[in-house]
Amino acid sequence: VSQNVTKEKHRTAVPGIASCITPGGDIYLPHLGRPLLGCEKLLLQGIPYFRLLLGNESEVQLGDLAGNAMSLTVVAATLLGAMTCAQLRKEHDMSDNNDIAETLQSL
Repeated sequence: VSQNVTKEKHRTAVPGIASCITPGGDIYLPHLGRPLLGCEKLLLQGIPYFRLLLGNESEVQLGDLAGNAMSLTVVAATLLGAMTCAQLRKEHDMSDNNDIAETLQSL
């Protein structure tokens, strides 16, 4: 367990839900009696490790790579939000409204 145990509430395993993958993090699989492997962490991030041209990286290095990864959907949503905020700011500056909520309603 790589995170502080007191910060995580105990819960039963839920199919389809994984905890946060961090570099150097150890996610334990109690039903298998072992920690999650680095290549499995990459798969949880949506990265098909078997299609990557990797050298002789260890499981620890693959786990660190997975912990530093960010999926394209997260990056795209962040960029879309930033562009939307910039456009909303331009629309608000060009309008007569003092309240941003009024600007949103007028669009």
